[in-house]
Amino acid sequence: MPITSSSTPRLWLSLVFFIALSTTTFGEPINVLDHGADPTGATFSRDAIQTALNIARTTQQKVYIPAGTYVIEQHINAYTEIIGDGMGRTILVFDNRFDVFSGNAKGMTFGSDGKKHVQVGISDATILIKGNNGGVCLNTASQMSEYFHQQIKYVFKNLSFYDWQSHKFGFNNYTTHAWSKYIALRSCQGVSMENIYIRGNYRPEQSEQSQFDSTGIYMDARNPTGNSTAVLNPRLRGLYITSCKYGIELGARTFAFIQDVDIARSWVGIHNTNAAAIVPELIYSEIFIDNAAINAQKYGVHFQEITRVNFSNSFVNRHKDGDNNPYTGNWIGYYLQHVNKSMFTNLTAQARENTAVLNSKGMVLEECANVAIANFVAGHFLDTAVELQDCHGLMLSTSLQNYNVTNPKGVVFMGSTQHSNVRISKLGSFNGLEYSFLDNTAERNNTVTSTTKNTVMPGLTITDIKERSSHPSFYRMVYIDKSTGELYTKD
Repeated sequence: MPITSSSTPRLWLSLVFFIALSTTTFGEPINVLDHGADPTGATFSRDAIQTALNIARTTQQKVYIPAGTYVIEQHINAYTEIIGDGMGRTILVFDNRFDVFSGNAKGMTFGSDGKKHVQVGISDATILIKGNNGGVCLNTASQMSEYFHQQIKYVFKNLSFYDWQSHKFGFNNYTTHAWSKYIALRSCQGVSMENIYIRGNYRPEQSEQSQFDSTGIYMDARNPTGNSTAVLNPRLRGLYITSCKYGIELGARTFAFIQDVDIARSWVGIHNTNAAAIVPELIYSEIFIDNAAINAQKYGVHFQEITRVNFSNSFVNRHKDGDNNPYTGNWIGYYLQHVNKSMFTNLTAQARENTAVLNSKGMVLEECANVAIANFVAGHFLDTAVELQDCHGLMLSTSLQNYNVTNPKGVVFMGSTQHSNVRISKLGSFNGLEYSFLDNTAERNNTVTSTTKNTVMPGLTITDIKERSSHPSFYRMVYIDKSTGELYTKD
């Protein structure tokens, strides 16, 4: 439309409105120093930081916390993005000496304030805890509206977490105090989390029962009313979580992508909450994990009641510091219970030499269906490579390495019901022998014939097994005859 004298006022009004909108929405970040924050840490800065955040709540600007040490004595609410000058430069100290963060209290809670498609979070800072153990350090809102209507996006990047004493005095492996959850994701549509360093206070050489329950990253869309939302499409990359009792916990309705993860000195590395036992309709989740190195004292990975897991290119082992732990139960690299429609590829599990008090197992599957496991390497010091209990529709390709234990078991079939449609292929050698074996404990004392193949394990197919040779130290075992496909035992 040509510009005429009648259209000029309307055009100028539009330009003025655009300029005003740009000024309030995309202006320079609000500096907390302008509102009285103390970068020396001599006085409390919570009120100054909250004032800056309250202003940004209206203007939708970011809040800038320059390099310095800021002591925070009360909970903070944020409805925008907080940026610092980098890890080790912008330091936020949550002072718990007054017990204001203990129990279920949060350090910071992030939300949308009713605005749609906003981006909130915190980046480029170090966060310390002082005085006592805390509740949740960085917490996101759990209201259904955050997912269905506001569709909030979260950003957590370039963050490190310690306690005040280890930061000040340079303790090497552990902190004195910790948060119960360092980052908790609730209802949201999109999370970008990258370059996160968390150091907790869990000690693997001590009994886990007497230690504080801390979790590095927690995701769960279940809210107090039991309504169904979701943690949708969180992208987590570059996580280092050490000395937390639980590295990563995945709850109900979580659809997560996790890549490049290092979890060390944990009790359980990655696990999910049994949502079906709490709210059955919230069980559905999808998890994709790639390139993880996990060091755990009980389970490296423990998934239960979950559908669609894609886990690849990862390694699990048990840390040497756990040798003095009084725990004497099973150590399991990958523990899968009622896992369906999932794929696990290029995985390795390895135990410790000094774990004689434990029964170490590379992978255990209980009542799983339609699961494919390709290129699983069972490493040293495992009593059992793979244990299957009442599984159906399973494809397993594994390599059994030098176990360095007495009478190791390759693939063990257990359970009270039938296995069906199980395919096992490419079983390598172990202990220098040129064969691998199957051990069915339920049938160990009976003669197994070809008919047993159809009744105990219908649909069982085993291929590409190296030729077996005799070994006097093994007791009665179940073999598969490659030429006939029959199962039988031999003393």
